[in-house]
Amino acid sequence: QKPVISQFRPYLENWSNSKNLLEKKLINFNNTTQDHLFIGRLNKFLEIMNPISIELIATKFNMDNKILKSKIAYFQRSND
Repeated sequence: QKPVISQFRPYLENWSNSKNLLEKKLINFNNTTQDHLFIGRLNKFLEIMNPISIELIATKFNMDNKILKSKIAYFQRSND
């Protein structure tokens, strides 16, 4: 007969893997949500302070909107 711990080991390993996957997904969701909130606030700020849209700025620098938004979000996260 197997020892008790070896009977539970597969369940514990599956739990650990599931927990790690869930943590990664939550971190990714949190970062993505914060990025979207920041971009929304930035767009509102630009409407008030400077009526140039992110789309026009992206066009000026020959950049895709998504790339510019991701760069802005990265800059904001790294300077918090």
